[in-house]
Amino acid sequence: MSTTPSTNHSPAVRAAARVSARAAGASAAFGEVFAARRAELRARRAARRAGSPDDEGLESIEVVVLSVVGLGIVIALGAAIKALVDRYMEGLG
Repeated sequence: MSTTPSTNHSPAVRAAARVSARAAGASAAFGEVFAARRAELRARRAARRAGSPDDEGLESIEVVVLSVVGLGIVIALGAAIKALVDRYMEGLG
């Protein structure tokens, strides 16, 4: 008799285990990104204290790029929602 988890549990239990594993992976990835960002901020703070110039110009470019990308996503979502509402209204009338 096999004792693998896939044969002893229902599909719902296996699905819940997969979701839990994905969440744990996402949490670990977030922790790594958070730790890297924290280390970067500490290094910048130390550099400022030492008097070396900061690369704020590059960071401001990143902010602009991310803002433009975010705006594009919002516009695309708005257009998709409008199309869905229009289709729904056509179905009613």
